[in-house]
Amino acid sequence: MDKPRYDRSRLVRLDELPPTLTVPEAANLVGLGLSAAYEAVRQGRIPAIRVSERRIVVPTAPLLKLLGIGPGEGRGRDAA
Repeated sequence: MDKPRYDRSRLVRLDELPPTLTVPEAANLVGLGLSAAYEAVRQGRIPAIRVSERRIVVPTAPLLKLLGIGPGEGRGRDAA
């Protein structure tokens, strides 16, 4: 069973995200279930880097670009 999505009240500013995300973190960010996110990675619809046989990371900048979100457009409480 997939983990629940992020509690939107706890979201951080987009410009505070780390350089890479795990596939589950990326899934939560874009609102996908875990299985759908892994399938999107497999199909190349979510940019990903396989760093070992069992570890895949999603580069944050290309993921945000794919979503049409640029730097400085965070939606945290302090965002203007």
